[in-house]
Amino acid sequence: MEAAYGATVLLHPFKPQNPVFLTKAKLPVKAKYPSLKKVNCSISSISTNKELVLAEDWPHLLKLSIGSGNFLLGQAIHAFLIKSNSSNDVFQGNNLINFYTKSNELDDARKVFDEIPVRNTITWTTLIKGHLNNGDSESVFRIAHDMYFSGEKFNEHTCSVILQACSEEEDLIRGIEEGRQLHGLAVKYGVVNVTSLGNALITMYGKLGMVEDSERMFHSLSERNLISWTALISGYVRNGCSESAADIFLELFYHGIYCDPSCLVTVLDGCSECRNLDLGVQLHGFVIKSGYLCDANIVTALVDMYSKSDNLKSAKIVFDGFSSKSIALFNAILVGFIKTNRDDDDEDAMVLFRQLRFAGIKPDLVTFSRLLSLSANQACLVKGETLHAYTIKTGFESSLMVSNALITMYAKCGSIEGACQIFDGMHCRDSVSWNAMVSAYSIHGQGKAALRLFKEIKGEGFVVDEFTILAILQACCYTGLWHNGIHIFNEMESSYKINPLIEHYACMVDLLGRAGCLSEAMNLISNSRFRDSPLLWRTLVNVCKLQGDIDFAMLASKNLLDLSPEEAGSFILVSNTYAGSGMLDEALKVRTAMNDLKLSKQAGCSWIEIDNKVHCFVASDKDHPESSDIYAKLDQLMDEIKWKNCDINDPHSIGEIV
Repeated sequence: MEAAYGATVLLHPFKPQNPVFLTKAKLPVKAKYPSLKKVNCSISSISTNKELVLAEDWPHLLKLSIGSGNFLLGQAIHAFLIKSNSSNDVFQGNNLINFYTKSNELDDARKVFDEIPVRNTITWTTLIKGHLNNGDSESVFRIAHDMYFSGEKFNEHTCSVILQACSEEEDLIRGIEEGRQLHGLAVKYGVVNVTSLGNALITMYGKLGMVEDSERMFHSLSERNLISWTALISGYVRNGCSESAADIFLELFYHGIYCDPSCLVTVLDGCSECRNLDLGVQLHGFVIKSGYLCDANIVTALVDMYSKSDNLKSAKIVFDGFSSKSIALFNAILVGFIKTNRDDDDEDAMVLFRQLRFAGIKPDLVTFSRLLSLSANQACLVKGETLHAYTIKTGFESSLMVSNALITMYAKCGSIEGACQIFDGMHCRDSVSWNAMVSAYSIHGQGKAALRLFKEIKGEGFVVDEFTILAILQACCYTGLWHNGIHIFNEMESSYKINPLIEHYACMVDLLGRAGCLSEAMNLISNSRFRDSPLLWRTLVNVCKLQGDIDFAMLASKNLLDLSPEEAGSFILVSNTYAGSGMLDEALKVRTAMNDLKLSKQAGCSWIEIDNKVHCFVASDKDHPESSDIYAKLDQLMDEIKWKNCDINDPHSIGEIV
């Protein structure tokens, strides 16, 4: 039998200089090894003279079997312990439980656990940790419950293991409840002030979104180490409190506590989230001074920080200066390309992507998702289709993340058919998939199709979220389905339990304005909690301009300029509104005030892709080589619009055109 063979082969006289033992010990496939119930078959094959060696060396050999993944070696040791009547001893039992849990044999670990007559805290903790490492949080809580009612005392290590399970629990409410109970037990057993356990509590509260509890735990610790500080900083970053993360790091720095790469990566992530470029640059200098610029995680965090801070040039310098490129590093710099939307040949992300492919670096889901987002932002269908083909070749097309990105890419590149084809071909969908498709219909002016899909979402049992509502409101706004949009907005809180965000209000102001209900739009702003937001008043000014209602436009303009006196875009919008209504003197006053404040606005641009080449345009631009033909065609179109919209019975309007 295999177990008997393994036991006899592995028990040759072991000497450090004899490599035969190690050579014969490594058997490659664990699946071939027998289960615990077959171990007894190997007992008779162990000779007496080998037992003297194993009596002293078996703990070391058991660790060797775990480290090398040699399951048969561990079973042979278990066989020896059974023969020597030692397997039920608590020390030997704890080691065997550790061996079986780390070999992913939880049933066998439980059998050893059940056969130990007298267990201690280490016995229970080892079994709990084994289930945690195998992703079985349900068993972690069940065994911890049994341990408590058995009267066994929880030590700091036991609590730390269970707290880790709480922080990883998918059910947030249960994770919080279990975590709080463990916190209470730690207080009861007098181990709550142990630094390692305090760190585990800080981490757990941070991961569960309970920032204030995490802070209280941190400040209650009598002794803190770097892990304590890092755990608190990580909790701040995870919960969007990046400014607090930066502040606590500076406090750490002023205390003269040594910062390791893990701590620096966490702080750099905080700088990325809050766009704190000043602190990020200082951290970059500290990284260079500390000699950490060779650490891959720190370099990736630096590139991510510069990319999210709209500093692609610095991101590229860090990226190019690091020799050991990885896909994570490439994904970080992709954020910079997406935000800056550059299209130069030497700055093109696709060029960089090809270089990495030639270097043997394989893309992952995040890579394709970000490259497709970049193609969508550039409205570059050819580039997007090329990436789609590559996702099929690499087998990533079926990924939910990539499929969702493909829907958005095709929609933004003008191919609603391509978006529908991807959506219809998906075997499983999530909320992002449905929202992407609703947005696709919205972009293409297919409001009724968006409403049908909205009804289907609810019928399929998916939860309608704030993004779904925003997409459907935009669809109603763009296609004149105003009554539907108003009805859905009014149902947000009562039917969907969603508090309207400022984006929802902006969409409703636009919708009401386009419906000619400017008074209702102004009342909506005045009665909302976002009444002091320039975004809502800017939206109202724009829609008043579209409706040609100068009275409402003047009221909205006054509010807008009062709320954003240093924003050039607001001045330009108001000036253009006055000029469009023939109030040239008022428009000049606004422009003069803007110049006095020395405000300027970067000219916006539009672009179109033709024959795999992107053509960019700004207002009154004549740099394009075919600008004369473009303007001639534009004049022709304007004449056709006037002819189609004029009253042919009004000789004055005909005379104006002629």
